[in-house]
Amino acid sequence: MSVRNRRRKQRGSTRYFILFIFASILLYSIWFGLTLILKNIDYFKIKNIEIEGTKNLDQAFLKNLSKDYIGVNQFRISKRDVARKYENIVRVKHVKVRRKLPSTLKIIITERIGFLYVKTIEGDFFPIDNELVVLDKADFYFSEDIPLVSLNIPKTVVHLGEKLRTQTLNSIMSLHNKIYKIDKNFISNISEYYVKDKEIYFVDSHSGCRVILGEKDIDKKIKRYIFLRSNKGFKKNSIVDLRYSNQIIVRD
Repeated sequence: MSVRNRRRKQRGSTRYFILFIFASILLYSIWFGLTLILKNIDYFKIKNIEIEGTKNLDQAFLKNLSKDYIGVNQFRISKRDVARKYENIVRVKHVKVRRKLPSTLKIIITERIGFLYVKTIEGDFFPIDNELVVLDKADFYFSEDIPLVSLNIPKTVVHLGEKLRTQTLNSIMSLHNKIYKIDKNFISNISEYYVKDKEIYFVDSHSGCRVILGEKDIDKKIKRYIFLRSNKGFKKNSIVDLRYSNQIIVRD
């Protein structure tokens, strides 16, 4: 390629680069000007705050946290600043903020739900979610009819918003998750988990018997237990041992 042709090619590339810069500046200027106009239009002032995704958290409390934004133009607020108002709430796992034009601010919350109650040596109860995060408790969490786990730990090691880690709790949570995935309605039959001789027992809240499932074929054992309970029944405080694949042992 001759020197002359190379110079033409370089001049052509430079021309496109300069056009790209001018186009970018033009587009940014248009967007900046449009945003400036939108920020000063009363039509976009916030009149309503919507909360979505909650189960137990109080809607009035959540809306009150953002009441200062009422009457403020949608485009003058930072969605990140709004989200920060909710991130310190223990039961809020994730929060998203969306503008619902013209006048509604929508806050979408992913809530941490109690999965088990943990009982300390002192007799205090703390709900934890399925990630072992300790949650706060209040009288309005009516839907949390969840099993109890008695742990040999003092309440001083339990901290709101932090994960509670013990080998016993990890094992029980693993079994509880398996049962939940198999039949989440069956969870309402379990009032308590406890460990004895390294085996996990659960207490059936309806029959009052104590059940050992073992570690394998949990789905088959749950179905077998439900069938036997419905057709035979078990005495209160009896032990139903389902650890063995081909037999069931019942001890009074």
